[in-house]
Amino acid sequence: MNEVQYYPLVQLLIVGLFIIVTILALRSRYRAVQNQVWAGMAKETAHQLGTPVSSLEGWVEMLKENAANEKIVRELEKDVDRLRLVSDRFGKIGSKPQLENSNIIAQVGNMVEYIKKRAGEKVNFTIQSHGKKEVQAKISEPLFDWVIENLLKNALDAMEGKGSITIDIRNSTDSVNIDVTDTGKGIAKQNISKVFNPGFTTKKRGWGLGLSLSKRIIEQYHKGEIFVKSSEPGKGTTFRIVLKN
Repeated sequence: MNEVQYYPLVQLLIVGLFIIVTILALRSRYRAVQNQVWAGMAKETAHQLGTPVSSLEGWVEMLKENAANEKIVRELEKDVDRLRLVSDRFGKIGSKPQLENSNIIAQVGNMVEYIKKRAGEKVNFTIQSHGKKEVQAKISEPLFDWVIENLLKNALDAMEGKGSITIDIRNSTDSVNIDVTDTGKGIAKQNISKVFNPGFTTKKRGWGLGLSLSKRIIEQYHKGEIFVKSSEPGKGTTFRIVLKN
């Protein structure tokens, strides 16, 4: 008799478990579809960029025939190389990147030099490596550069053209920590958990994809971590990247 009494409860429990498993499966499928869409869009972007970049390279070669164009050609080559790099980065999204040992200090330094030329004189950049000239970690250099570039550009936007950006690189026994700190407007407490969500942005322009892609690159492709270490409105923000040695 007791067994009959509890039979409806057992049935409800089984139905409840079935519903939970179904919901989890649907969510997993939705994420997989989202990932496929992201990868497809990235690869299509790389493909679409390829044709005009190749065309621009051809025009640059024609300009080289006239010595008077030397200065223009040098600048155009820099921009074409930049477009080629962007295309290469998008082409790597969705594919398993080749990770190689690289000097993180030199890699970050190269990106800082690139951004510094476009930041203006009112922005001060500092790289702190604590006396070390070399800190090794396995990375995909083009994708890692993309992450650092995104963090530096976000810092510049937050500071609105003036302030300080400090990149602190520390090597521990099993990881490399990279802290990118700015003296900008900071992130509101209620937004910290949202900054890596696709489409989230407080800017008037932009799609809010930079930090989302950065998270994917660091966590999925490099098996590391990226998060907001600290932020205070009006004082600035620190993002931390953790790479395993």
